[in-house]
This record gives sequence, C-alpha cells and structure tokens, in this order.
Amino acid sequence: MPIPLPIQRLLWARSGGYCQKPDCRKDLFFFFSSEEVTDLIELAHIIGQSCVGPRGKRKAKKQINSFKNVLVLCPSCHTLIDKNASKFPESMLLGWKKKHEDELASAFKTPRFRNRASLSKKVHDLLLRNRQIFETYGPHSRSKDKLIADEADLWRVYVKTDVIPNNRRITELLGANLHLLKPSEKAILGKFNLHREGLELNHLSANKTASVPLFPRKMNTILKGGN
Repeated sequence: MPIPLPIQRLLWARSGGYCQKPDCRKDLFFFFSSEEVTDLIELAHIIGQSCVGPRGKRKAKKQINSFKNVLVLCPSCHTLIDKNASKFPESMLLGWKKKHEDELASAFKTPRFRNRASLSKKVHDLLLRNRQIFETYGPHSRSKDKLIADEADLWRVYVKTDVIPNNRRITELLGANLHLLKPSEKAILGKFNLHREGLELNHLSANKTASVPLFPRKMNTILKGGN
C-alpha cells in the first residue's frame, strides 16, 4: 500500500531535503549541468510494512504509512538500516526523526526559554559578536585615530552582514521571552530597539540621520543575575 501523497509532501517538507540519519545529512537533490534535477529521496518505514520486514510487528495498515512511521533517507542509509535492523531499533530511528525536525524548526522559529540563563547565553553571544566588530572596525573603535578607508569599508560591510541581523535576532529572542525580563530590562530593550531601528535606517536606506540613539550600555547587563 503506497504512502498517501499528502503524507509524502509533509515528510519531504519536514526533512528539508536532507537525509535524516544524523551522521549523514546528505543533500537528497542532485542538479545536472543541463539544469535537470533528480532526487535521491527514499521513504523508509521505521516499522516494516510486513511482520517479517525490518523491525516488523503487527501494526494497522493506516499506522504503517503514517507520518510518524516514515523516515526520509538517502538510498545508502535506507539500505543500511533495513539490512541491519537489530542495530537500528525503532526508538533510535524515532529519535533521529525528532532531532532532525527539531533542528530544522529551530533554524526558523524563535525559541521560548524556561529560564533566564539559557536566554542570556543566546543573547550575549550575539552581543559579543557585535561588540567585537564595533571595537575592531567601528567609527569609535580603539583605532579611531588611525581609521583607514579599508576599516571604514569593512565596518559598513559587517554592519549589514552581521550587526543588523544579530540585532534583529536579539529583538526576536527577547520579544518572544518577555516573561523572563524584569520591568527595568523591558525598558532597556525599548531603548535598544530605538538604536536598532536607527542603525538600520542609516545603513539600509537613503534616509540617513546623525540623531540615531547610541547603543544602550545597559544591554551588556541585561539578564545578568537573578532568576
């Protein structure tokens, strides 16, 4: 009995087009020089379709072809897990599937954290990267008296490729986790957003202004201390 097309589509989407075996992650689409495209996708049943198949056991036909019971694999990994079923039990394969889907989702979704420490780590990693760029290439860097054209050019590049995206990510992370912020920290976030918006205005549009708010120094202490 074939896997229903809606289930196939969902499986392809949730795999992102990559093999779901954690140490493989092979790109399952191949592009020829002629611009033709072929796929190497194989839909592998976790519990085999037959009782005597890999990891086979009695299961309703509808459950056999359910989204939960199918992995997206490359041909090599599909053959490997089916020929060595005892080494690849059901629990392992379900774990692969969940890990792959969780990682793909986390790349696009803004996570909600349970504690301040976890959120702080994410936010301050981004702040640190921005600070390193600013101190090295920014207009107020330690080399400001010797600022050369190359440094100024690099600052303009890094603002667009790193600083602005990092600022937006910080806003997304803190905005999605306001329940972990103290009232005073929410006020700091408001000032940071004004700075972020002004920086974007100056670097991404023709409407430049000298009145952009400076980076609020208290952002360097946000989420530090307290539960």
